[in-house]
Amino acid sequence: MKVNEKQYLKAHTVLSMRNTLAIGCTRVILFAACLLVFGAGLFPFNCRSAAAQQEPETDMTPEEIQTILDELFQSEGSDFTYTSEGRSDPFVPFVTDSSQSSSAKSDDVVLIGLRKYEPGQLQLVAIVFAENDPIAMVQDSLGKGYILHRGTKIGRTGEVEDISPNVITIKQMVSTPTRKQRYKTIEMILRKEGDKRQ
Repeated sequence: MKVNEKQYLKAHTVLSMRNTLAIGCTRVILFAACLLVFGAGLFPFNCRSAAAQQEPETDMTPEEIQTILDELFQSEGSDFTYTSEGRSDPFVPFVTDSSQSSSAKSDDVVLIGLRKYEPGQLQLVAIVFAENDPIAMVQDSLGKGYILHRGTKIGRTGEVEDISPNVITIKQMVSTPTRKQRYKTIEMILRKEGDKRQ
């Protein structure tokens, strides 16, 4: 008996539909059985074993247990103090309304001259000593030069604190993670002609 292609495809489709239906029915029956067994309370489902559910037996009185607990909690290390210096508070959100408004206020200020540059963006090229007022010369990445005296403002919060023969000391106000204001000291070193900048 010869089977043509149409008959073969029809028979194959019918068989695959029966298999799909049988698998689906089997899944529904298994799901219903699980609901009946566990949902109706016929078989109490509990992850803990019977040994873990029992109370531990002890021959100690509650007073003895309390004295042992008191001794444990009265150890020598009870004088612990937490210092938050240099650590961030894990319970403070990263972005707050006050920090957003303060950053918006600082961004509104238009900086000109040396205030546009942070100390790391400038290169110290010369230091000249006059009688009482030493002068330093710096340049930006484009080669434009600027003159520094003691007290000259540089960057957003920096100020030239001291000019010595080969170093300029800049005092810069920074905020710690705990929102405290501190001064950070930055040194710009005068390099010789062949020295590479680090």
